[in-house]
Amino acid sequence: GIICASLLKSIFGDIKITLTEPKLIQQGVFNKVIDNQTVIADLGYVKGCGLYFDHHIFNKPKEKIVGMWASAPSAAGVIYELYKAKIDLSKYKEIVEFVDKFDSGAITKSQIVNPDFFLNLAFATTRRDKVFGNFIVEELWKMKSIDDLKNIKIISNKVEAFQKQKDSYFEYLKTNVEIIDNIAFVDNRHFNFDIVHAFLVNAIYPDTDVVVMIKSDNADSGRINLSISRNSFNPNVKEHNLLSVVNELNPKVSGGHKYACGVSLPKELSLDDAKKTILRILKKY
Repeated sequence: GIICASLLKSIFGDIKITLTEPKLIQQGVFNKVIDNQTVIADLGYVKGCGLYFDHHIFNKPKEKIVGMWASAPSAAGVIYELYKAKIDLSKYKEIVEFVDKFDSGAITKSQIVNPDFFLNLAFATTRRDKVFGNFIVEELWKMKSIDDLKNIKIISNKVEAFQKQKDSYFEYLKTNVEIIDNIAFVDNRHFNFDIVHAFLVNAIYPDTDVVVMIKSDNADSGRINLSISRNSFNPNVKEHNLLSVVNELNPKVSGGHKYACGVSLPKELSLDDAKKTILRILKKY
């Protein structure tokens, strides 16, 4: 989403950026402010917007749109490929190539063990920290080359903080993971930092097929959110249609890809019952 935002500023000028979350779009939180001057990227389609760009199967519009939906590794890649012949976007080439791999799950275990600048920055940039997210949008838009980013103290400090938190998270995982039928259920609700990611779990439990990340909702601590993804580090991974899982858990607030998706559990559905539903559905495949 952040790379999409910066690309769009380079294409359309100094437009106002709002970083948000898929579930808020699904819940209609922004419907009153979305009009034909609004560009939506890497989120669900809202009828009446001016331009739309995305790559999630779940979000594929059922009507003709202005913009582009494509089955691609990332929404940033969709925008980049569409406009690169019309506008000089060459400074984004390297980071868009990385985002394509990161968003499509094509990160390797060796990259987790020895992360480069892009991977560290991706892990250090969290959805909850909108201030830092907007800072990255602006710096990407203003930069002449990626090297400019590497020399910014705020970014290097954020990456350094992540590296320390990562060690704490690996320790936390030792007592907060439950593995049932090759599915890892990770309870992140008691971890004090916001750097949790399934790739880090994959590195510790490479033989599992699916990782279910359990998190508290940012706005409502009483609500539980799940992120469900296949384990890309397992060479013998059993393929599942994970969208079918989140659609059954809550069709109103869910979405993503067949191999990586998320859902906000209805308040009437307990976590234990959600686990039973996940296990029941995945046993079919």
